[in-house]
Amino acid sequence: MTMQVRDTFRYKRKTYEIESWSAANPVPIESLGEKPVMAGTFCWRGYVALYALKRSRLVLDTLFVHLIDPSPSTGQWLDKKGPVFMGVSPTYPTDKMRSWNNHYQGLNMAIEYTGSVLLIDEFLQKDYGNRELATYWQYKSVVELVFEHGVLKSQNNVSAHMAEIRKADRIYRQTVERLIDRAFTHPYTPSTRRIADLLQWRRT
Repeated sequence: MTMQVRDTFRYKRKTYEIESWSAANPVPIESLGEKPVMAGTFCWRGYVALYALKRSRLVLDTLFVHLIDPSPSTGQWLDKKGPVFMGVSPTYPTDKMRSWNNHYQGLNMAIEYTGSVLLIDEFLQKDYGNRELATYWQYKSVVELVFEHGVLKSQNNVSAHMAEIRKADRIYRQTVERLIDRAFTHPYTPSTRRIADLLQWRRT
């Protein structure tokens, strides 16, 4: 399966990818009143969200949505303009996010979320190669934010802890590699007496 585009989070003047939420994804897509469709194999759900903090509160800042409708005359699927959402009319894309045909920017929608969210940035490609199979501790910068009813309660930079996990992982992998190498490359010199014994056993 193609790697899916992640939601993002603007935190301390930096945009992170969202690795996961401890509770259900809080984006209120059902409030839009439209069902998004696949924007490409990279986005099966048809939408991407950008979150932010405003005065220590979790807000939905931007929503990129892909909507289509069949043409009455040809039946072909055509771009559809979405409804006004939270007082914001969608704009048509002109930038790198053009895969989604409705952009809701500046929503500033308060989200009543209780739980934590893990933010990631700077994937260590040199060490781990394939980003599609990456997990959170393979990123250099990792931050955990904890919310209660949408209010930020704690913020923890856990990057140093992730570095410790990577160190332990490297030691483990090196140990496994040595064991595998030893299993398939240890020297073996057959004994002439032993071979004679085996031949004698086969005759009896």
